[in-house]
Amino acid sequence: MTQVTIDEIEYDSSDFTEKETALLQGIQYNTTVKQQLSYQLQCVNAIGEDIVSKLKAHLTSNDEEDDE
Repeated sequence: MTQVTIDEIEYDSSDFTEKETALLQGIQYNTTVKQQLSYQLQCVNAIGEDIVSKLKAHLTSNDEEDDE
């Protein structure tokens, strides 16, 4: 298998017990889920900023129309 580094110590995962392999798979799954959630949060934040920007633009254009 591959080398796994934990706290700057390298381990050969081919020497892992079934329990250790399962724990490593849990860590890998957890990392993947965190990356997916981080991406989703970035997307939600970007969309939110875009909506606020559009509202500001709309309100500003309405204010200018009201002044005329």
